[in-house]
Amino acid sequence: MQIVETGAAARKRAYSVKEAAGILRLCERTLRTLISEGKVKAPFVSAKRRLIPDAEIDRILSNGISG
Repeated sequence: MQIVETGAAARKRAYSVKEAAGILRLCERTLRTLISEGKVKAPFVSAKRRLIPDAEIDRILSNGISG
């Protein structure tokens, strides 16, 4: 028997900028600009790598991007 998770349980906890841009249907460069402007929360996980938490994706999908 195989268990298949659906909904929030099946989602990742955080996404790369490229993955998040795809989910949000934004250009990667646009998303990086929004991150640098502080409109999207994306903490550094290493010197050059940021991850966007799934809660931030949900916020943007529900409320849009506001500064």
